[in-house]
Amino acid sequence: MPLDPTTMVAPAHPPVSSQNADHTDQKKPMSKASAITAITIGGALELYDSGVYNFFATLIIPLYFPVGNPFGQLLLSFGTFGAPAT
Repeated sequence: MPLDPTTMVAPAHPPVSSQNADHTDQKKPMSKASAITAITIGGALELYDSGVYNFFATLIIPLYFPVGNPFGQLLLSFGTFGAPAT
């Protein structure tokens, strides 16, 4: 979508051509098989992400959080990575 050179802002709505004015864009609903596939892939990626975090957390926690007990280190790690970014 081209930008307006005077404001450098994209137009709010794209121009409507005469070809697309006749019909509306109706999307078919997702099939059950593709929904299950998408959910499975999403779950696998989440499991992989959790596994990588847990593996590296055990290596990194003692370096950045040198507290005497492991439970305190774990809580500091959760507090650091669970804090929302501003």
